[in-house]
Amino acid sequence: MIEIIHPGWYSSIQDQGRWDTLHLGVPIGGAMDHEAFQLANALLNNSKYDAVIEMTYFGAQLKFHQDTLICITGADMEPKLNGKKISNNKAIAVKEGDQLKFTHALNGCRTYLGVFGGIQTETLLGSKSQAKGITRSSKLTKNNILPIGTNSVKPSRFSHIAFNKKYDNFNDLNVYPGPEYDDLPLLSKQKIEQSKFTVSKDHDRMAFRLNEKIAPPSKSIWTSPVIPGTVQCTPDGTLLILMRDAQVTGGYPRILQLSDEALNCLAQKTTSNQIQFILSSVNDT
Repeated sequence: MIEIIHPGWYSSIQDQGRWDTLHLGVPIGGAMDHEAFQLANALLNNSKYDAVIEMTYFGAQLKFHQDTLICITGADMEPKLNGKKISNNKAIAVKEGDQLKFTHALNGCRTYLGVFGGIQTETLLGSKSQAKGITRSSKLTKNNILPIGTNSVKPSRFSHIAFNKKYDNFNDLNVYPGPEYDDLPLLSKQKIEQSKFTVSKDHDRMAFRLNEKIAPPSKSIWTSPVIPGTVQCTPDGTLLILMRDAQVTGGYPRILQLSDEALNCLAQKTTSNQIQFILSSVNDT
């Protein structure tokens, strides 16, 4: 078991999300950065569906009540095990009574803590991901006790990967034209393809709002399906990029769709970070 001594700024249990409940109006949710999430499980020989702890901006302080293995991926939150700094992207043995403490995020903003066998909290609608309105709480709180699983095949305690991705340097987001892209004025298309955009202070697990505006499409639309990575344009020209906890339908024109890689990259961005859209056609895939 793992005890939450301090939850940090915003820490939650996340996995692949709820992909089979869209028809019920339930958001997909799940880990914001799927690449980092999957890497943590892979280095522990876990199932790709196993739940992890996702930490945002400032990490948690944890106490282990059993021997296990852990792996930390994503942003560097300068983790220390019993006061000694440890590395990301490596399977590390911990003992009963050990304490793990994180600080603020460097090079990105989200960190993932995988545990051998996965976090084994309650499964609701096919997922362990914490989400407002679905699970009892949308995030971890002080004194939470988290059960952890077992795995029949242990990885080497030295399992690691040379993963030196500098999230701060990944500003280009590959996108594809959305259903209403061709309804945009020519100048708006040019701005999308040639300009940089800035993440506003209004961003969370549901959506990222960008500071710069464009001229909106000439036509309105009926409420239509949307998914994580959909870029909507509001009537005043504001761009909204839907994230993992986004609603499943929306009434704003869908002008772009982020690639999976771009969505993972954006999950590591924060206020005032700049991005640039790199437009590809569907035929380029």
